[in-house]
Amino acid sequence: MVVCNLGVPDVYTEVGKITCSPNPVNGLLYISAAEPITSVVVSNLLGQVVIEVAGFKQEKDATVSFATLPAGMYFVMVNNRYVRRVVREL
Repeated sequence: MVVCNLGVPDVYTEVGKITCSPNPVNGLLYISAAEPITSVVVSNLLGQVVIEVAGFKQEKDATVSFATLPAGMYFVMVNNRYVRRVVREL
């Protein structure tokens, strides 16, 4: 019997603090948080920032477009502390 780990756990997130949907995403990613969103940073597996959005108006929901990103896994950091993994599909 061969056991393979095909999943990658979230890097850091507190249960119920943020949600990202749909995941996998192929266009718009919808983010909901338990507190007002001030910034969203998306980085690739190499740690390179590919999307950075700030200046939200104290809302608990945000939308980020993944339409221009190539397929792969990304990390979404909200408010510089909550991180979720998101897969971009074609």
